[in-house]
Amino acid sequence: MSRSDETLIVPALRSFMGDWVYYSASLTMEDVYERVNVAEEIHEGNSLGEMIQRELLDEKRAPKIKRYLETQDQRFFNSFVIGVYGGVPNWYEVEIGDMPLPGSNITIPERLKGIFGLLVLDGSETLFAIDGQHRVAGIREAISKGNKDIKKEEISAIFVGHKRSEKGRRRTRRLFTTLNRYANPVSKHEAIALDEDDVVAISTRKLIEIHPLLKNNTALNKTKAIHTSDNKSFTSLVALYDSLDILLRDRSNPDWDEYKKVRPEDEKIRELTDLCMRAYDMLCDEIDALQEYANLPVSEDMALQYRNSEHGGHLLFRPVGLLLVFNVVRYLREDSDLSLQSAISRISQLPMSLENSPWQGLLWDNANKRMVTSRENQRAATRLALFSLGGDLSRFRTMSTEDEIRSELAGLYNQPESDVEVPKYI
Repeated sequence: MSRSDETLIVPALRSFMGDWVYYSASLTMEDVYERVNVAEEIHEGNSLGEMIQRELLDEKRAPKIKRYLETQDQRFFNSFVIGVYGGVPNWYEVEIGDMPLPGSNITIPERLKGIFGLLVLDGSETLFAIDGQHRVAGIREAISKGNKDIKKEEISAIFVGHKRSEKGRRRTRRLFTTLNRYANPVSKHEAIALDEDDVVAISTRKLIEIHPLLKNNTALNKTKAIHTSDNKSFTSLVALYDSLDILLRDRSNPDWDEYKKVRPEDEKIRELTDLCMRAYDMLCDEIDALQEYANLPVSEDMALQYRNSEHGGHLLFRPVGLLLVFNVVRYLREDSDLSLQSAISRISQLPMSLENSPWQGLLWDNANKRMVTSRENQRAATRLALFSLGGDLSRFRTMSTEDEIRSELAGLYNQPESDVEVPKYI
């Protein structure tokens, strides 16, 4: 519950939407720390309120937000939505006259009169976060662990009234679910285009800007897949990002996804982006089709000979194939201690035509003229490629021997094991 009974005065703007009257205000993080609780009060019993509290702990979101507050100079939160019940909150309107604005002949519109003022909370009321519970928990943890620098920083909040009756709880629960149901998180392709902290997104944008294979040749659609009507692009934005994430991911760092939320030093960004650039340079040097494609005059059908619905085309011109290759490169580097150049050189030994063995029936369905993208087939194809290039399969709990791979392929090919060849290219 609230930890302060001092009067809190916040500047606010009164607004109306539907049957809600709400107040947009500014308050400090110290105010949040001292006065704002989580949303357990919207349930009559304790069990669901306790569940919300457990989720705050189970998801470990508070430490992540604490870290964000401590490490990100350009930190920013969107508005909290705070329910108010009990006590006697008071609204004091700041009267605005009919005089023009100083130094101008602009008069204040009638609709703005009566909406500016001060919201006064005397400390007897209870405040709880309807939207922003994890941020409240993160602020609490940061301040309680000694980070006093953020106490005076200000955040925006929207105050709404709450009545502690079943009708009031239903109304507030509806608001709670509406805020979460209709909130649209940033999509992956939008995050790749905009994120200034994620080094993989930063590297992805740089390669799209300057690499001959990728500049003007990367589909900016929302999904990893390339549309069947796209005969121009080499790959998609999401597939490119995923390939670089495989390449850059630090396996010794279990918090890699958290690492991507904090912008590294510029020198580190240059180092990792250069690694990405060199990886695609090496692929172009080793795979003739990539070099040929990169040198073609830009046209709407420049990828048609490498990716088509008749024969499937080239392995690397399919997102599934591109990610298979980067996973195999990663495994070869980690388990066989190969350099990036040596690992990519081995990749050049793989058959690249999808209509031929071993991809026919595994990644390409010739009867239906389409890619096979099930996870089972992708995992089998990756293990097969790694084995065929002399890689170590001991990291896999199953399918780590030639006989086990043959058995798996027989099931996927729908053939007797005696008819299945497990190729070796190294």
